[in-house]
Amino acid sequence: MHRRQVLAGTATATSLALAGCGILGGGGGGGGKPKDVITSFIGALDDGDAEKANSFYHPDATMDPIDQESAGFFEETSVSVSNMEVTEQTDSRAVIDVTLETEFQGETRSQTSAVELRKSDGEWLLYGADVISG
Repeated sequence: MHRRQVLAGTATATSLALAGCGILGGGGGGGGKPKDVITSFIGALDDGDAEKANSFYHPDATMDPIDQESAGFFEETSVSVSNMEVTEQTDSRAVIDVTLETEFQGETRSQTSAVELRKSDGEWLLYGADVISG
């Protein structure tokens, strides 16, 4: 496979994970701030840790869990958050525009998603996302 195809696939997979085409969890990984949850989730993906990544999802999210094989894909790339902007926030719901940078074999790709978080048992957890650009 050519490097550009792999890089494009990695960026797409990361955004699709956030957009709900590959991940759901049972809760337990959330935190006190919505941005911290996103950062920790991306860190778990970057480490290839499906169990930890899944722990950041709201129990009512409509997304499928990520499996360890899919998480292993992220170990071969570098995934980082280049920008986060809170666009909406109440006491129980937040929407954050997240721009991710993925790097594979020296090539970088950027993609932005609107990520929704909701509280469950007092913790912020990832609820859903939509790809905005990239």
